[in-house]
Amino acid sequence: MSTSNPLQAQLLSRWHALSAREQHSMQLLGLLLGLAVFWSLAIAPAWNTLRHSEARHADLMQQTSQMLALQRQAQALQSRQALSREQAMRTLQSLSTSAGTGMQLSLQGDGVLVQLKAVRAHTLANWLSQARTQAQALPVEVHLSRTVPNAAPVTLNGVASAISSGTVGAALAAPGASNPAPTWDGSLLLKLPAAAP
Repeated sequence: MSTSNPLQAQLLSRWHALSAREQHSMQLLGLLLGLAVFWSLAIAPAWNTLRHSEARHADLMQQTSQMLALQRQAQALQSRQALSREQAMRTLQSLSTSAGTGMQLSLQGDGVLVQLKAVRAHTLANWLSQARTQAQALPVEVHLSRTVPNAAPVTLNGVASAISSGTVGAALAAPGASNPAPTWDGSLLLKLPAAAP
């Protein structure tokens, strides 16, 4: 059998030099190698996708439910009636009274200055959430110091963009490693809704 490729001719001559048992072993080895390559290129990626699809589906469902909750919250905020400054101030005073001692409110220009003294973290987080939703008051400036017995104080200063978005409540209420119930001292400046026309 003639061929124009010397390498192919050499391989064929070596193949014919093998015994039938060796040829069978080589064919079996080639088949196994082909199956391994086929598995790694065609089957394994699809198998991994299928294996992890349930966890990905659960993650997507959780993200979807969070987004729907945020959508409902945004729609509720858009549909609510705007409060006057006086209504917002009365609501803040009512919320502060129900939160207990440790909060003093005073009007300051277009906003309300809230002085805090030993206010528990969860109380402050709840109060901020209610102030945002019920009184439509948004924090614009924060100067807080966390009081932890037998530990150095932790301070939080600056513009309160995180508080106004409602994401700081968990951070304020998160217990420290050495204290399950930290308290906060300092001041908050809240912006009241625009005055009613």
